[in-house]
Amino acid sequence: MGQTKLVENEEDLPYKCCPLWQTRNKVVWYRGTTIENVDVLFVGEAPGREEDLAGKPFVGRSGRKLDEWIEEAGLTNYAIVNIVKCRPPNNRKPDSSEIRSCLPHLIKQIHDMNPKMIVVLGAVPSSVLINKKEVVANIGKIFRSKYGPVIVFPHPSFVIRGANPYIPIRELKEMLEKIKQGRK
Repeated sequence: MGQTKLVENEEDLPYKCCPLWQTRNKVVWYRGTTIENVDVLFVGEAPGREEDLAGKPFVGRSGRKLDEWIEEAGLTNYAIVNIVKCRPPNNRKPDSSEIRSCLPHLIKQIHDMNPKMIVVLGAVPSSVLINKKEVVANIGKIFRSKYGPVIVFPHPSFVIRGANPYIPIRELKEMLEKIKQGRK
């Protein structure tokens, strides 16, 4: 059975599962180097203003910080998605009903992309994928989930706003190498 191609354009996606579609400019689906057999899948919370305009996640200031981490880790096979696919008004956090509405789309992305490892960026993805609300205490820790190994990173915007948390690039590289070698 062949793998289903992911939706790449908003026109291909009749995405109106929650009221956020009414205020969005574009569905924000994914960004990265591949959409199949991804080494690392980064999962954020929701699109911001720049992402809503571009239709791709993490293209603004937070995206530039995330790109620095990706480069530092030497990643060449990765994808970036958000839990919620449309921008919440005024850049607020998505509410639980919006997250529940978008979750089937995220789960399909995870299954289609088949990541070796998932990086959760901040509190919302951490609480949704591994049920951990406290991010700072869990940075760099690796958890098992039904979607595979998950490592906790701070959200890039947290760092941009002046926080100086540990960024677990070394742990990400080590875990990915172990996975590629068949060890867990």
